[in-house]
Amino acid sequence: MAKKEVKKEQQPRAQVSITMDTSILEYLDKQAEKLLIPRSRLIENCVLMAVDDIKLLERLGLLDVAKIIRKVQERLKEELKEITV
Repeated sequence: MAKKEVKKEQQPRAQVSITMDTSILEYLDKQAEKLLIPRSRLIENCVLMAVDDIKLLERLGLLDVAKIIRKVQERLKEELKEITV
């Protein structure tokens, strides 16, 4: 008796347009080619991994810490610009 293939329920999908540095896009193109997958699939996989990371940070209560670190980095960059001008 042959097994029936159970189709996974498809989630609604949306088309998204983004702008990014061309060097990043070139890198993604090379990696997608190596992996034999479309660039859009690679980008989607990267975003899914990032979402998982954000959820983990959120569960651990570290998302707010990450925001604070980001603000400190931005402030240091600004102060360094003022010093070098």
